[in-house]
Amino acid sequence: MARRYRRLLDQMSAAPGKPIPAACGDWAAMKAAYRFFDNPRVTQHSVLAGHFAATAASEGPVLLLQDTAEFIYSRAKPGSPPC
Repeated sequence: MARRYRRLLDQMSAAPGKPIPAACGDWAAMKAAYRFFDNPRVTQHSVLAGHFAATAASEGPVLLLQDTAEFIYSRAKPGSPPC
């Protein structure tokens, strides 16, 4: 599982912001990624465990970034153009 996880991280980090199919490059790699995420042993905790351990071991300040973008998909009146 760890080898597949490292490979998936390499693929995803090489294409930041891309969806899984585009980041993986081909059908077989995409299918493997979806099988990886569908594995019951792959949990949020197991995926982030290394990150949490590295953050806890760091000395000094830890910077947290936050995206404050807000999207509103409503319209004043149905059928009117968006604002």
